[in-house]
Amino acid sequence: MSEKLMLAVLLVMFGLCALQDWRRREISVAVVAVFGAFGLALGIAVTERTIWEILLGMLPGGVLAALSWGSRGQIGMGDGCLILAAGCYLGFWKTLGVFLMASLLTGMAGAALLLFFGGKKSDRLPFAPFLLVAYVFWLAMV
Repeated sequence: MSEKLMLAVLLVMFGLCALQDWRRREISVAVVAVFGAFGLALGIAVTERTIWEILLGMLPGGVLAALSWGSRGQIGMGDGCLILAAGCYLGFWKTLGVFLMASLLTGMAGAALLLFFGGKKSDRLPFAPFLLVAYVFWLAMV
C-alpha cells in the first residue's frame, strides 16, 4: 500500500510541475520541496529502504542541479530539484531510467520541432512535461 501511495504522490508532483513548467517555463521550488520532504519522510518511515538508498536515489537530481549551476542556468535548476525529489520516491535506477527516457523524449520533440515545425535552435522546451510522460510510460511498464 505504501509503495502505491508513493507512486501516486509522485504522479501528482510531476503533474503539478509539468503544468507549471508548460505555462510559466519555471517550476516552483516550494512545491518540489514539499513533495520532496514528504517523499523523504515516507521513504524513511514506511519503506524498507535505508537512508543511504534514498540518498543514492537523489544523486541524479543532485548532479543535474550541479550541472544547472555550472552551466549558469542553461539547464533548469527546477528540473534538477524535481529529479532530486523524485529520487526520494523511486531510488537510483528507477530515477535514472525516468530521467533518461524523458531526455530521449525531449530530444525527439526538439528534433521534430526543428525539422517539421520551423523551430529555432535557440528555442527552449519545458522538461517537466516530458518527465511526466516518461513517468507515466514507466508506470505502464511496471
